[in-house]
Amino acid sequence: LGQDLTWFFHPWLEEPGHPVLVVDARGADDRTATRLTVKVQQVQQDAPWYRMPVHVRYRSLEGERQEVRWLKSELTQWQVDLPPGTWDVQVDPDNWLLERQSHGDLRSPLPAGEVTAVPNPSATGFELRFEVTGDSFRPGEFRVYDSAGRLVRSREVAFRAPGTLSLFWDGRDDAGRRVPAGIYFARLALGEQVFSKRLVALP
Repeated sequence: LGQDLTWFFHPWLEEPGHPVLVVDARGADDRTATRLTVKVQQVQQDAPWYRMPVHVRYRSLEGERQEVRWLKSELTQWQVDLPPGTWDVQVDPDNWLLERQSHGDLRSPLPAGEVTAVPNPSATGFELRFEVTGDSFRPGEFRVYDSAGRLVRSREVAFRAPGTLSLFWDGRDDAGRRVPAGIYFARLALGEQVFSKRLVALP
């Protein structure tokens, strides 16, 4: 006989809202493997927590791996061993669940507004444009992290909203060294608004 799946369908059909996920992935390397610790937190407001399977894609310059994981509570965490390298983690990469995702610190608010990066991927740097809302002068900080969560570049910024803030990252760290090819995450915090963008640096 069939199973009772009311627990699965009820939140989707009877409750408002949809899943909103914040994804945090950090890697630990040794000579033989990269162990990723992945945390996925559901942060939707005025909506229940969802129990659901999600497609997870791990990508690096050396290859790709995919699997299905179950989200069963507000916070789901797992570890996965992958070949040595720099890996990017995408949860629901094809947007089957219609959720918004933010990569970064799970304590941070979701990004507000739109972010573009041109070109992306790039071997020469990225021009990032942030659509900032509100009506005030805001100091803030721009940071770039590698896929293991290590801080690569940081600078202080200030902007009077609303409008478009343009920043350029030349693909170098705070010491002026060109970063290795791989996945990076740009993060801009302006007051309560936090933006993030995934960047792919080419050799």
